Formats: sequence, C-alpha cells, structure tokens
Amino acid sequence: MGDRSGYVRRATYLSEAYHRANRTEDAVRLGGQALEFARDHTRRAQPWALLILGEIASHRDPPAAEEAEAFYGEAMALGDELGMRPLVAHCHRGLGKLYGSDGKGQEAREHLTTAATMYRAMDMRFWLEQAEAAARGQEAEATGALGVSCTDAIYFFLSTIPAPKGSQMSQLNPF
Repeated sequence: MGDRSGYVRRATYLSEAYHRANRTEDAVRLGGQALEFARDHTRRAQPWALLILGEIASHRDPPAAEEAEAFYGEAMALGDELGMRPLVAHCHRGLGKLYGSDGKGQEAREHLTTAATMYRAMDMRFWLEQAEAAARGQEAEATGALGVSCTDAIYFFLSTIPAPKGSQMSQLNPF
C-alpha cells in the first residue's frame, strides 16, 4: 500500500472537515480509524491523528476535557520525541484554549504563551496571531476587561450595513 502516512494525513484532514461541519460522529469515527491505522503502520502520522481527536473532544458541548487533555498530551509527547515542533505548538494552543474554557486561567496562559513562543521561533505568523489573540482573551477575562458583549458587537456591525431599498430588513431587529 504506497504512502501509508498519506492515508493517515488524508483521513485526518477529512476528520477535521467533518468536525468543522459539525458532523462529530463522522469526525470521531474517521479520526479513530486514522489513529488505529497510524499505530499499525506509521508512527510519524500518529500525532496528527491524536491532535485532531483532541480538537474534536475539546469542542464538544460540553467539552470532553479529560479526553481532550489525554489526546493533546499523547500527541505532544510523541510529536516532541519525533521533532514535530509545529504540531507540539498546536497542542499547546489547543490545551490553552481548553483550559481557558474550563476556567483554568493560569494553565491556559502558560500553554498559550508557550504556543506563541514556538510559533514566533518558527515564523508561523498566522498561528502566532491565533495564539496571541487567545492569550489576550484569557488576560481580558482574568481582569474583567472584555467590555462589549458579542451580541452587542454583532448588532453594531449589522447596524452599519444599509438595508436594500424597498426591503423590510431595516424594520427588523435581530436581537
């Protein structure tokens, strides 16, 4: 069977796509299959399957925190051992966001700071911005400085968009 890590990579991408489409059962099934295949055939692909399973678990409603922590932890340990620095940084970012949503502010800030430091060292600007934004959110929550609710921000944004002429949109209040 040709490129075995390629199969795991594609299955992991598809699992992530299912996750983003809110097809959680399909995402978990395919992520589990990718991990099982990787464990049987290619060690280097295992951390990516573990990472997506951690992402899925951390975004459940409510988050499956212990499960997510275990997946992220295993992915991070294996990724570190294999020299997969971007993956390790993603795990720190995932753990930081998970801990932030779980009310563990100090642990969240530590992981997000580590992720940002790693992204900066690797010149991964997009992910650096993501980690820094999440860390700023943790700092703001810790100090109570959020100020504007998400609903207020959305309403303000919507109020700046002119309604088409002749429509009843201008008469509607979405909130």
